[in-house]
Formats: sequence, C-alpha cells, structure tokens
Amino acid sequence: MSTIQNISLYIPHIFENYTRDDVAAVFEDSLIGRVKGVDFVSKMGKNGKAYNSAYIHFHHWYNNTAAGRFQERVQDPNKEARIIYDDPWYWIVLENNTEKQIPGARKQRINIGTNKNKETNANLASAFEAEMKDEEERMMDEIEAEMDKDNQHLITIDGRYVREIEHENNELRSQLHELRQSKLFYSQMCDSLLSFKNQTRNDYLPSFGDQMRDINACNSCQEYQSTIE
Repeated sequence: MSTIQNISLYIPHIFENYTRDDVAAVFEDSLIGRVKGVDFVSKMGKNGKAYNSAYIHFHHWYNNTAAGRFQERVQDPNKEARIIYDDPWYWIVLENNTEKQIPGARKQRINIGTNKNKETNANLASAFEAEMKDEEERMMDEIEAEMDKDNQHLITIDGRYVREIEHENNELRSQLHELRQSKLFYSQMCDSLLSFKNQTRNDYLPSFGDQMRDINACNSCQEYQSTIE
C-alpha cells in the first residue's frame, strides 16, 4: 500500500437535501480522514432539478487500511471510487485536480498584450470553458447512466424480494387455514364421541334408582319364599 497523501476530493453529484456537515460526517464515519471543509457548487441537471458538486478538504487522512485503499482507488484511472452515504446509495468520488488559491499568494500575471492578443485570449478562454463544460456534461451523463443502472438493479431486487415475501405469506395463510380446518374437524369428532358415549350410557346402563328397586324386589321375593317354606 502506497503512502497516504493529504489530497482533496471532488464529488460531481450530491442531492440538494444533503448539507456540508452530512458530507463531512460520511467521510469521518467511514474512517477516511478528518475533514477540514466542504465547498459546494450549485448546479442544474438536464431534468431541471438542482444538485451540488462538492470539494472536500482534509486536515489529514487517517492512517489505516480503509483510507489507504480508498485513496489508491481514487487515484487509479482504471477504477471507480465510491463512498456509501446511505446504504445502498453512494457518491462517486474523484481526486480534486484543481489548483487551490493560497490566501496572500501573488496571482500569476498574464501579459495580455495588444487588442489582437486580447481577442485571441478571449477566444481561447471561451473555447476552453466550452470544452470544460462539455466534459463535465459528459461526465455527468455517465454518472447518471450508472446511477440509473444501479436503480434498475435495486428495483429488480426489490421486486423479487416482494414476490418472495408474498409467496411466503400465501403459504403461511394456506397452512393456517389447514390448521384451522383440522382443529375444527378434531373438535367435531370430540363432540360426536362424547355424545355417543353419553347416549350409550343412557341406553345400556340402568340408573342408580333402578338398581335399588331391582335389589329390593329380589329381597322381597326371597322373604316371601322363606315364609312359604
């Protein structure tokens, strides 16, 4: 792992509802570094919605594996660095290659020269500005296309998850219905058996009063026979 440098970062697209403190908290909570400041630049998307791009400056980067690997990915032109701010949502992070003006430093003097040179310089500045704008729009189109692709992937996952939940709920409802039917059948069987038992007892077993009358009658017969004899 290469030495960690105190570089500043650039995020091309941040939704307008996120503040500078939100951005700083994401990098500090992710153990990337201690943020010194966040500069916002307000912009307007092709869909007419406002958003911000952000420049993130650090007091220092943390000396850990996560920060080192993240910086390597940021500085690798063949890789895309992302930082998650609200799982699964993330920001695409680039290295800030713009020169920061140092307070009190003498600005570079440009010799404008003649009117012809002024016109040439103005044309060059306009062409450079137009080229930078085209490049930024191209980058934003790529980022929005990537975000749309991720959104479609998340929608597909969410749809599958919902269908699985609905299928499981239907199976549980079916099992619950079968259980209720079984319980009802068992209850009816118990009632039928109890009724049959009671009916059988009434039909085949004499009551206690009947038994006593039979015993008394039998005793009377025995007494009568003894008298005759």
